[in-house]
Amino acid sequence: MANIWYLVAIMFGVHEDGKVDVYIFKEPKNAPGFYSTISCQNYVSANASYLAETLRIQYGDRPVKQLLCAQVDSVKYLIENTKR
Repeated sequence: MANIWYLVAIMFGVHEDGKVDVYIFKEPKNAPGFYSTISCQNYVSANASYLAETLRIQYGDRPVKQLLCAQVDSVKYLIENTKR
């Protein structure tokens, strides 16, 4: 399987149950993710305003704790462990 990367935002703040809010971007729209961490980072640099606005619409004025490019296996793990 190809090494695919996704852009993930982790928001500040913790819910009463100890969980945090995580947003997985669906970019790039014409591919199943990014094919390298460099292409992911370049996308962030070129689209910072769009990314900030997307997170503002989703979470209001809450600040972003971390924005990272994560490998597909890490994203799958994150999704599976937040379903519980």
